[in-house]
Amino acid sequence: MNKKWLTILLASSFFVAFLAGCANTGITQADSASATVEAAVVSSNSVLESADSGSAAASTDQETVEVTYDVSDEMTEYTVLSNAINLSDYEANSVVTIDTAGEYILSGSLTDGQVVVNVGDDEEVQLVLDNAEITNNGGSAIYVQNAGKVVITLNDGTVNTVTDGTNYTNLDADGEPDAAIFSHDDLTITGSGSLTVVGNYSEGIESRDDLKITGGNITITAVD
Repeated sequence: MNKKWLTILLASSFFVAFLAGCANTGITQADSASATVEAAVVSSNSVLESADSGSAAASTDQETVEVTYDVSDEMTEYTVLSNAINLSDYEANSVVTIDTAGEYILSGSLTDGQVVVNVGDDEEVQLVLDNAEITNNGGSAIYVQNAGKVVITLNDGTVNTVTDGTNYTNLDADGEPDAAIFSHDDLTITGSGSLTVVGNYSEGIESRDDLKITGGNITITAVD
């Protein structure tokens, strides 16, 4: 009888140990999965930091600042690293081309120049006007050549002016762009600052896709 009970006891102990080993394996797998996700997040952050460092090194007239903007339902409220561009740092007749998705804070004056947005078909750009004055005597002052969506945010308490000229030098076969602010793609204007648009050639603000105005104190004078 003692040998029989000893056999049963040993078999039970082996079974309990087997279950414990399975449970421990499951926990280890879960921990490994969590560690993989966490490593991926850290890697992504490292890439962003490297890219920002490269941008700062490449251009002395741009600096990186942290901002938070809420532009209604057009773009989710979030905090990102944005490029602050002082347009006064550029010479007359300069074309400031934005070719990477993200937020760009524009301030200062650009004389007889142009701000061009040319990014991927599914990419979004937010132009934050912060006491910006953009004048282009020979075409659109702000030209969205290609993007998934562009949001122009008028910073609170700021006064912004966008003006085009009476003669356009670079029109396509359709006679475009023909407005002081012209967009081929979705365009939203929002914020709580003020914007004065002077369309000396034809239109003040024109979009060939959706145009939404959800905020801002906007004054438009256009010959057409």
